[in-house]
Amino acid sequence: MEAVDAIGLSVAPLTIQDLRDATTLSESLGLDVEDAIHLATMKRLGIDAIASNDKDFDKVSRVKRVF
Repeated sequence: MEAVDAIGLSVAPLTIQDLRDATTLSESLGLDVEDAIHLATMKRLGIDAIASNDKDFDKVSRVKRVF
């Protein structure tokens, strides 16, 4: 956690609503459930960029993948 703190990142809690939204996103966008959980959490928190090498996020026009 020291490395996370050192660069100013935070860990967001997962909510039941995130899981519900992820199910819908997974089905509508054709994403793996794991990716859809990240996307649902990002949406709730107003985050539009993700550091990932997972090209599946490129399917989502509102998300900028950086990495």
